[in-house]
Amino acid sequence: MAQDISDLETVMWTHGTRSLSAYYAGDFAKAAAWANAGIALAPNHPQAIRLHVNGLARALARQGDHAGTLRAIGVAEDLSSRHGVTTALTPCISMDPYGVTRTLANAITGHVALGDTAEVLRYETEISEYVAASDSHWTRSLVRLDVATALLSGRHPDVEHAMVIGLEVLQDAEDGPLILSVVQRAHDLRRNSGDWADVPAVREYAEALRAWSETPHVRQLAGSATMPTSPHALGRTPRDAATDHFASGRVSFRPSAGS
Repeated sequence: MAQDISDLETVMWTHGTRSLSAYYAGDFAKAAAWANAGIALAPNHPQAIRLHVNGLARALARQGDHAGTLRAIGVAEDLSSRHGVTTALTPCISMDPYGVTRTLANAITGHVALGDTAEVLRYETEISEYVAASDSHWTRSLVRLDVATALLSGRHPDVEHAMVIGLEVLQDAEDGPLILSVVQRAHDLRRNSGDWADVPAVREYAEALRAWSETPHVRQLAGSATMPTSPHALGRTPRDAATDHFASGRVSFRPSAGS
């Protein structure tokens, strides 16, 4: 429908959502391709903020592309400044442009994948006030789990601090709103702490995670997960969609160079 009425903003938002789906399906190359296809439609549009930081940066980080990740984050921050977006924590799939805090929260996830502990902590300090003041319980959990995972990286891992944060997230998430990403990152933290399996704090977190994962709240969420298991479940690919043209009332989905 957005294509039929030449609604560029919604089409770009849809590219971002396809990229998000591919990312959680584990197809990071496809996630980057969808993001690049959306960015190519209007590189300076406010919707490109989300495409750069949620779609492109995180996908490139999971592929180990350090330079590409930093470049995508930098463009998102530049666009945020240029468009004067809000500092409030906007919803992650809002039709509105990403706010600064949401953008930096996504940048944190990218830096976690790259093992950039110092950058994770720097960004977390910058947005902590806004995240704490928001009513997004699960966003606070995601940011804290990212920080905990980052603390396991670098030359001087702080294993015990990381496990304390992980335990606090599990406790806070017992009754509050929960999304699948929180469950996934909680388990990622356990896997990343595998090198310290004999440390008491790690064993305590692993036991707490096991018990938490068996609660009806978490089991129900995991059982009802509808994320596609394959990028092909998303339907059309960036290449399939490249035949559409904005000038004829259809929006071109052609991925940009390098996607």
